Amino acid sequence: MFFFKKTVEEKIEKWVEDRNAGKLIKMATRDNNHVNRAKAYDALGRVRIKECLETLLDCFKLDETDIVRHAAARGLAQLATRKEFDAIQHFIDDEQNPKVKEALKVALLEAKERTPRW
Repeated sequence: MFFFKKTVEEKIEKWVEDRNAGKLIKMATRDNNHVNRAKAYDALGRVRIKECLETLLDCFKLDETDIVRHAAARGLAQLATRKEFDAIQHFIDDEQNPKVKEALKVALLEAKERTPRW
């Protein structure tokens, strides 16, 4: 019998399907590979759990990797609400990378239209 190791993408999709925020958060915040962290941050927005939102916001304080910050901004666009508006605006003001800044602006527009759930 052969066992095939799941790819990172397969693991992430399974965790999203199972709403397993803990595993996604662990990968997003602890994985040594910035590409894996980016994929996990991007997926956090699809899980739609409060802890995911907090992790996405923390990314801008803790991770300096542009690809990871861009993915976190995409995750915020899927999950953030008006409640996070000021924090996102602050991240936009501080962000140096134009692509990340643009993704944060999209998140800001999405957040403005979304009512807080928690």
